[in-house]
Amino acid sequence: MSDNEMLKRISTWTPLVSGVALATLTVFNVGYFSKIGIHFLGVVDFSNVVYSFGLAFGVVGMLFLLIGFDTFDYVRKPIDFEKAFPFTLALKVIAAIVFLSFLLGLVFDWQYLRTDIYGAIASFFTAFCIGLHGYVRLRASGNLLPSDYILAFATALIALLFSGRAVAEGQIVYRLTYNVTTTDRSLNDVRLVRSSSMGFIIAEGRKILFIPASQVKQIESRTPAN
Repeated sequence: MSDNEMLKRISTWTPLVSGVALATLTVFNVGYFSKIGIHFLGVVDFSNVVYSFGLAFGVVGMLFLLIGFDTFDYVRKPIDFEKAFPFTLALKVIAAIVFLSFLLGLVFDWQYLRTDIYGAIASFFTAFCIGLHGYVRLRASGNLLPSDYILAFATALIALLFSGRAVAEGQIVYRLTYNVTTTDRSLNDVRLVRSSSMGFIIAEGRKILFIPASQVKQIESRTPAN
């Protein structure tokens, strides 16, 4: 591939990468703040948005580069339907069972099957398997059932939502703790969940608090950093 072709492809794919990164960031943040309180979305300032978008753009862009442009040309080629379809159908059935186990875990409050991290993994796996099955159908027959892309899109959104919740949960229980001194009190052994120019979101046990930056006098780490 010549340099001109490479630049042309990069310029073609950049809007797509930006759109995917922005959509990913939006859904992820909704999941994240649904864990700690959706009203805390107002605490996010411009620097948080720029940082998060840059991180999401970098991750999505790296995935595109790792996959390679030649891969997109390869996946357009016809495939052996007779060999591939039964395999992807079996994956789809397994994914349905995995996703159903997560839903049952939520309904019946099963400890390990209702966790956010399991929900994210189960949803990502389900979205991948459904999408792969639909792709095989499309490449082999030229037909794509509505269930192929609707279910894949829906489970991908659920995966992003629960990924955000899983990250928030990890920050709430993270072992690194702080002593925070404000103008009117001291908070010991708390965890910093999120910060911005407006202030700090902290977790005191399972209780989520917001402290304006103007009221913070000192933040001291209790746990040695690695």
